[in-house]
Amino acid sequence: MGRRTRLIGLGMIALTATWLMCSQLVLLAQATKPSRLINAWTSQSSIRAWSATYYFTIEVGTNTRNPVTKVVLNQYDGLDTIKFYVQQSEVFAGDRSNPGARLPLQSVVADPQTRTVTIQFEQPVPPGQRFTIALNPTENPDTAGIYQFGITIFSQPEQQRGLFLGFGRLHFYDGGGSDLLLRWRR
Repeated sequence: MGRRTRLIGLGMIALTATWLMCSQLVLLAQATKPSRLINAWTSQSSIRAWSATYYFTIEVGTNTRNPVTKVVLNQYDGLDTIKFYVQQSEVFAGDRSNPGARLPLQSVVADPQTRTVTIQFEQPVPPGQRFTIALNPTENPDTAGIYQFGITIFSQPEQQRGLFLGFGRLHFYDGGGSDLLLRWRR
């Protein structure tokens, strides 16, 4: 009976140690989140809308060693090249439903040839922080469809390769404004 009790005791110790190691790994995995694109959204999804704002919410991962100093948005898809009022661009902590303080920007530069917008922060965004980029286009595209923006973050301004977070998809629809006008005239 003594040997059996010792074996059961050793088994319980081994199970407890395994459970503790697994729970610590789960906590570690939860504590080290990668950087990610949370969502992309437009305030106006009709083609040719003049008052739209495009929102891109990014979370800087807790496993990121250095703070984010620059974000590059690159329009990959879409028939029309979207142009922006870069002087009206802003970035704020949090997201659309829970906006925080504005983050100061050093520069915002749009390049229609490469279809990119580069946002340089005045102060780096630390790991663990969520922020939202708000861009105002001159107008929504003329052509309906899906427009994808590749989002890349950089931890050093002169860094050649950043961390690609994925695509923010904006879908624009032909609102049928001319059809509505025809029905109104009848």
